[in-house]
Amino acid sequence: MAHTARVGPRPAADRLIWLLSAGLATIGLVLWWLGPPLPELEPRLWWPLLAVLFGVSERFAIHLPFGRDNHSITFSQAPLVLGLLFLDLDSLLLAAFVGITAAQLVGYRHPPIKIAFNTASNVAQVSVGAAVFAGLLSWLGVDPGGLAPAVWAAALAATLAADLVANLALFAIISLRQGHWDTGVFLRTLAIAAVSTLVVTDLALVTAILLVREPEALALLSVVGVLSFLLYRGYHVQRLRYSRLELLYRFTQSVDQALQHGSVEDAVCRGARDLLRARHAELIPCAGAADVAVEEWYASACSGELVRLPRGGQGPAYDALRRAGHVDAMAVPLREGGEIVAILAVADRLDDVSTFDGHDARLFEALAGHARVALANAELVQRVRDAARDTEHLSLHDPLTSLPNRLHFQQRLERRLATTGSAAVLLMDIDRFKEVNDTLGHDVGDQLLREVGRRLRLLEGPETVVAR
Repeated sequence: MAHTARVGPRPAADRLIWLLSAGLATIGLVLWWLGPPLPELEPRLWWPLLAVLFGVSERFAIHLPFGRDNHSITFSQAPLVLGLLFLDLDSLLLAAFVGITAAQLVGYRHPPIKIAFNTASNVAQVSVGAAVFAGLLSWLGVDPGGLAPAVWAAALAATLAADLVANLALFAIISLRQGHWDTGVFLRTLAIAAVSTLVVTDLALVTAILLVREPEALALLSVVGVLSFLLYRGYHVQRLRYSRLELLYRFTQSVDQALQHGSVEDAVCRGARDLLRARHAELIPCAGAADVAVEEWYASACSGELVRLPRGGQGPAYDALRRAGHVDAMAVPLREGGEIVAILAVADRLDDVSTFDGHDARLFEALAGHARVALANAELVQRVRDAARDTEHLSLHDPLTSLPNRLHFQQRLERRLATTGSAAVLLMDIDRFKEVNDTLGHDVGDQLLREVGRRLRLLEGPETVVAR
């Protein structure tokens, strides 16, 4: 089974999510009311034990990135299969409801909208799974007591159907929050979830067979189950690290491209948000702001330290963080020539099931290193552009009056002759200008030239060029 993590406040989307939750709950309750009969094999399981299994599977979920959201695989197919075989539908629904809801309230402390959605989704998943399982057993006409291969197929079809309901609901809620429908990401995530469903269902069926025929062998199976979970979790961690390295590589490419357009700061902030799955990213100058920064949550970063404030901490820095409207954050200094000139800060993890950890801090430092070089290059490129622009201006304008010089005038005249074929040239001189220079000085003469140039520019029209 799967659920989604909260992204951010979207009132219109939240109303649709409440409606979706109501629809899922209605489907689940209708199927429960129809009451498909389950085998209820011996030995009967105690439903609170199954509730604990549901809760544990929810608590130790694996969270996969889904665009800018989180997709959680909970491995609750195992207690679902055991419930389909050894409980009645009422007890199975009660166990799933109590276990998963308790895990959300105690383990994650989810907001009401998410608790409602996950509860309704789980009710629909269990009811759909039970209907598919009972329907296939009836259609195939097999005795479930022998746990024959037909029963295995029915159980696998039931968990896949439940997983499909969960992922369709998940896709709908994430798309509503993000404002677009990314079917490519959905299909890839669905494939990963289907593989995990197949593996967990197989382990659950082996558990059921041993429970009926050789209960003592469950100790051996538990070792395999724990190792499988650890291996899958390790695979997920490595996959996540690889994807982050790929994002870091894309970040360096985007920053290099941004050098051509002068938007390096935007590219740095955008890359930091995507790479660290943060809602906010900002470049904050530190030079000359020491007195103000001491009261901010990122004050230590202006002193050269990396700041990491995971969700749920206490202390003065956390108080300042909450005053700024954030729940978790990181900040890293950016140096130029050994001096801290700014900090790069990210805040508010996109989901509510994870926060900034040590791996994020190391990745953030690597990103800050690339950002520092990119910003220095951007400043250098800007200085070169400014110098080139100044050089070009000086080559085409008189330095005293800022009027176009002879070269500029000739270029404009040649373009005019090439386009219209005719032009008028008026030559002007200032009488007795040498006497001004000799009697009042060259400074006054320069002022006179500038003032004459200014007054002539006032008479200049769109087709007129005043040059010196």
